[in-house]
Amino acid sequence: MSTHSVSIAPALANSTGTPQRLDVAGDTVAELLEQLAVEHPSLRQSLTPVDGRLPKYIRIFVDGASCTDAHHGEALKPGTHVMIVSAVAGG
Repeated sequence: MSTHSVSIAPALANSTGTPQRLDVAGDTVAELLEQLAVEHPSLRQSLTPVDGRLPKYIRIFVDGASCTDAHHGEALKPGTHVMIVSAVAGG
């Protein structure tokens, strides 16, 4: 299993007490998300798919390109950077 650099948006990292940058093992985005949830249980609610989809407020980017739920099972290339962003709303 390869290790990839993962960045977590400051708002999500701060609200869950998770570091903003991590190295995480996994061969697909789905495996990375599961490993993150195991290593950092406070992220589980945000990263656990419901009906096969992540919550609407979570976006995943792989090497800068948006990665939809349908592509979470595709193999990641060595050295891939994954970014997890949470939408912010308010008034």
